[in-house]
Amino acid sequence: MLVNLLLNAIRHNPVDGLIKIELTDHEFTVSNTGDTPLNQETMFKRFIAPSTSTPSSGLGLAIVREIGNRYGWKVSYAFKEGFHQFSVQF
Repeated sequence: MLVNLLLNAIRHNPVDGLIKIELTDHEFTVSNTGDTPLNQETMFKRFIAPSTSTPSSGLGLAIVREIGNRYGWKVSYAFKEGFHQFSVQF
């Protein structure tokens, strides 16, 4: 789960963009610089790659969501102040 979130942030971050990692007692968040929000209807579906500019199987976020479901954790996405934010609440 962590590897997939971190690799997505690295892979889809623009040149000179920022990556933020935050951890609290109940939440882990990985954020990276972005221009526009992602399609929340398809982002967690298998074989749906968010971009054609970077190679991807389209499985990473689907795996993240399934691991979250397995352990009863909530996986969510938000686009705030120019950052894609993927959070896991446990």
